[in-house]
Amino acid sequence: MSDIIRHIPPCSSCDLEALESWLSDLAREGHYLKEIGRRSWHFSKDVPGEIPYRLVPGRGEPTAGAFFGRHVDQLPQDPPQVILDRYWDQGWIYVGRQRHCYIFRGVDGEKGMFRTEPRIWPEDVARMAKWEWRDLPFCLLIAFVAAPLVLYAFAGWGMPLLALNDVLWALVLLFISGLLIVSERMRHIFHLKRLQRKLENGERFDHKKDWKAGAFRNRAAKVMLVVLAVVWTLGSPFLPFMRGEDYNLLEEYPGDPPFPTVEEIVPGMEQLSHDGMYSETASLLIPVHIQWWENSANHYYWVDYYETLTPAMARELAEEILYEQKEEHGYEAEPLTGLDVDYAVVYDENEKVILQEGTKVMQVTLAQDDDDFLPLEVWTAALAESLQN
Repeated sequence: MSDIIRHIPPCSSCDLEALESWLSDLAREGHYLKEIGRRSWHFSKDVPGEIPYRLVPGRGEPTAGAFFGRHVDQLPQDPPQVILDRYWDQGWIYVGRQRHCYIFRGVDGEKGMFRTEPRIWPEDVARMAKWEWRDLPFCLLIAFVAAPLVLYAFAGWGMPLLALNDVLWALVLLFISGLLIVSERMRHIFHLKRLQRKLENGERFDHKKDWKAGAFRNRAAKVMLVVLAVVWTLGSPFLPFMRGEDYNLLEEYPGDPPFPTVEEIVPGMEQLSHDGMYSETASLLIPVHIQWWENSANHYYWVDYYETLTPAMARELAEEILYEQKEEHGYEAEPLTGLDVDYAVVYDENEKVILQEGTKVMQVTLAQDDDDFLPLEVWTAALAESLQN
């Protein structure tokens, strides 16, 4: 016997007729099912032969655990010995379990009658459909509730818009994957119901079904899920927030920033020991996000500048930023009047402000240590003017 040969089933796990036909066709090539692995089915190489296969639904009933995980049933991993002996006497060898079915193979040199009339009873198929219905809520719960909450927690509780912005592409990929998995589950259910009606009408089980007809669609769905998993792992934009920001020297910033620098705000500013850094990122909900930091002998200047898709998003973002400041540092903010902008508050001893105008938001800190103290209304007016322009 040579090494193990691995095959991925080309048909749905609920299409019993196609699976039986596929296994029988592989036997004609000398590939005989040995065991079912986690990602593929393992076959051994031997002399080609006309060996039939049969999938027999087990008699296990769904339990409450089916709502919290798949394959939680009262079905033994292997059939009872009395069942194995009965099928052996009829010319069948037990191979293994596939989901809620037991797989049997015809004994070499014997045709095997298999229950005299080889068919799957309608009640057995109905039981399999019940299992698929029980699995469906679990898929919906994981794909559309539990996983998004986990991503939201990673991005940071309490900041819905910023959190959504950080994990948006990951959620899009998750949503597509969830739809694909749920659609496959529904297709399984419809297929089993059609098979149940067929058997109830007295038709025979088709042991020579053309499994190649749906092979491309089934394999394409599996490949798509793998591709989505790879993109999720390697390319999702939610990963950068876990790696941190990439800062550069202010001298490397291309052009002028969309807000005044500390030199423009404070006329005649002391230039000694002046340095700073910046970072710039782009995302779907917040196309522009600039973090700007300057430090001189007498001034510390920090700017968080955002441009969102809509003014409503900008207002939500401004309120989220203020909420975070209150929660983390206990700051109490006051309205900042006299500025022709949509939203303005000041906090932390008049050193920090949050401004919003249209789709633009600024969170600015200007700490001063100078005898020539620049009044709040002066430097905030310069910031407001930059937002209006």
